[in-house]
Amino acid sequence: MNIVRKFLECLFVWNVSPTEIIEPDVILAHGVGDHEDGTPGPINQEMAVRIREFCSEHPGLSILAQGEVGQCLTGLKVQIVVPRQRDRTGKYIDTKDVAQSQYAACKKGNWSRPVLFTWRPHVLRARQVTEKVFGIKVMIPDGLPKRYDKDNSQIWLRNPFVALPRELAARMLYLFKGLI
Repeated sequence: MNIVRKFLECLFVWNVSPTEIIEPDVILAHGVGDHEDGTPGPINQEMAVRIREFCSEHPGLSILAQGEVGQCLTGLKVQIVVPRQRDRTGKYIDTKDVAQSQYAACKKGNWSRPVLFTWRPHVLRARQVTEKVFGIKVMIPDGLPKRYDKDNSQIWLRNPFVALPRELAARMLYLFKGLI
């Protein structure tokens, strides 16, 4: 895809359609911040509900999760391969870091048909980065959360007036850095 097309996609694509789900072998779950007290918050809880539903439709899948959503998935085959932001000192864990950690775990587990769960406004960039890191297409399920969380520790997840401009800026940064 040429740079102009990617640029236009970054500007104008805010609703990524679910893809056909064909023989998935692993779930990639991106966390979406948490609350100051460490509780996962409603976005991660809603995503966990959808992951549980998906696992009941596709039993036996392993889940490679970021800590914020992983803590909501007790009783499932979950590997926390990316710590919660609050548990990490130093550098912010960005989408590329999450994709790289999940890719390393997929190689170890010999998984090659991932389904990506993340927050709806983040799907485009998460998919593009993950596909670039993995070198394959990822599947996108339906029913991903798109709500906001007024108590989230990450200010940009609190309302669309901050979230969407922040996501647009992140898309542009990732595009010009060659990460998507």
